[in-house]
Parts: sequence; C-alpha cells; structure tokens
Amino acid sequence: MKFPRATHRLILCRTREEAEAALQVAGELLNRLKLRLSPEKTVISSFQKGFDFLGFHFGKRHVGVGKKSLKSVYAKVREATRRNQGDIPVKRVIAKLNPKIEGWANYHRYGNNIVLFRNLDRWVRNRVRAYIRCRWRDRGRWKLYSAEELDRGSGLARMELKIPRYRQLKLFESPC
Repeated sequence: MKFPRATHRLILCRTREEAEAALQVAGELLNRLKLRLSPEKTVISSFQKGFDFLGFHFGKRHVGVGKKSLKSVYAKVREATRRNQGDIPVKRVIAKLNPKIEGWANYHRYGNNIVLFRNLDRWVRNRVRAYIRCRWRDRGRWKLYSAEELDRGSGLARMELKIPRYRQLKLFESPC
C-alpha cells in the first residue's frame, strides 16, 4: 500500500502559548487519522530566532536561502564540474550544469539573495575554469576565461540575472 508524500505545514501564531495550543490540537487531529508528528521536525520558533522552511530561511527582517538548500546546490555544482570526468567537452558539462543552476535560482529568486547569487556565480565560474584548466595538456600556459567569455561564449547561466529587481521585497506584501 502506497502512502501519500508527507506535506510540510507551517502554523503561525501571535504568542508562544497560542503556538503550544495549536501544536497540541494538531497532534490530536493527526492521532485521530493514525498519524503522528515527527519530534525532530516539529519546532516552535519565532521570526526573531529564525527558522528554515521549504528551502528558505525566515528571519526577523529578511528571507534568504536555507542552509540545507545551499549545501545541495554546492553539491550539485561540484558533481557536474568534477575534474576527473574524462574527456567530456566543456559545452556538455555546462549544458548539464545550467538546468541545475537555473532551477535552483528560479526557486530562490525572491528574498534578499543578490549578494549570495553573485558569490555563487563567481564560485561556479571558478569551478568551470578549473575544469577547463585540468582538461588542457599544457597546464603551464592556460588562459583564464573571463566571466563574459563563459557567459556568452560557452552559455553558462548566471543566477544573479534571475532575480527580478523590482520584486525583491514583495514576498510579504499583500495582493490588495
């Protein structure tokens, strides 16, 4: 018998007492359905302390990228740009890397992430440069590819361009 995937829920309350009461009610409702709350995932927190939810970190004054999500994008880029892949052309490595970068950047484009995206773009370009350098036979004289050459010439995606400038802080604004 297949069970549906667990869905993530977030309950927002004004006070800690309300949060504890809501947690108790949620636990009772789930018990009736023969389900239970995961003790390691169930947390009462506040915006002052900050918390991670669905890949985002919600803090007192900002919304950013969660730690686990950031680690996952680093791991994906490292896997795609491993230097011991044999003789795979750079264009194919970039073609394999671009969907991962673009998908992650599109998901995290809202919030205050412009500095993070710039740093990630720089790090990704350096990973691609290192891959190119390791493929060359004569490693003593290698050309350092500029960001423009990697972006335009090789087609490497840039995360910074995924952020809509005018919608940076619209995550909490009401639609009215």
